[in-house]
Amino acid sequence: HSGAISLTYGLPLADIAVMKVGPTIGFQHEQDEGDDTQAGLKLSLERYTPTSFGSTYLLADVSSVHQSWFLLGQMTFAPGNFGVELSRGGSDSYHETTLAFQKRIADGPLSVRLGYKLSSDEVFAGFSINTF
Repeated sequence: HSGAISLTYGLPLADIAVMKVGPTIGFQHEQDEGDDTQAGLKLSLERYTPTSFGSTYLLADVSSVHQSWFLLGQMTFAPGNFGVELSRGGSDSYHETTLAFQKRIADGPLSVRLGYKLSSDEVFAGFSINTF
């Protein structure tokens, strides 16, 4: 199990993207190795683009904590209120590629997600909250 919490400051890069930078604290629990907590720096670039069909969203994220990184490409389709995304992430101890579909519930921020982890050969389902 692992996770992180970050406090970032967003810097607009003209109309191209938003760069976010700030401190982060990450934790990792390995059953045979115990707990590991690290403090470090997080940097991300993100770009949201409205389109005629909905929107696109791109994210690149790196952190010095556990040498983690994450890439995401997402397309949403406004008429059907659904989206598709492809992501790839990794760290010192984890790598995964994921394909997921999401369907927004009504007009609120909650979505149902269904996806497949290609590297792990696992299907997953869950919920997400998007306030943008």
